[in-house]
Amino acid sequence: METLNQTFSQLTRIVADNHGTFDKYLGDGLMAFFGAPIASDNDALNAVRTAVEMREAFQALKNEWGEGPRAQLGLAVGINSGEVIVGNLGSERLMNYTVIGDAVNVAARLEERAGPGQILIGETTHTLVEDLVVARKFGEIELRGRSKPVVAYELVRLFNAAEP
Repeated sequence: METLNQTFSQLTRIVADNHGTFDKYLGDGLMAFFGAPIASDNDALNAVRTAVEMREAFQALKNEWGEGPRAQLGLAVGINSGEVIVGNLGSERLMNYTVIGDAVNVAARLEERAGPGQILIGETTHTLVEDLVVARKFGEIELRGRSKPVVAYELVRLFNAAEP
């Protein structure tokens, strides 16, 4: 619990710092989204920037933890862009502000396929940020619940502002 709380404290701060909306904790993971309640032209970039900063923060935590079982932990991220339904979902006893839709499902499946330290992004996200990131084609991958494979890219890093 201490490890998760320490990690979540760092990661949720990074989401907020990059104009994301924290959605929920999912066991040892978390879900966030960008573009709601207020959309911007930078939502995809904010999402990938968040992922890169999360990966760096998690590595810093691992360095702080040193050797031991926590040294084996990894952070995997899936990002996808597309139309979703956003709003309060639940029952009269409990409502959550969340997003649902195919784009959300694909992001979750990309995260499932990502390895430790890996950030996988969907083709639409890649198109929106391709001039601002270094990414390599991961390939077409079969995802649970989809009849056709999706094209995924592995996000390596953001371009430095000083780079051409």
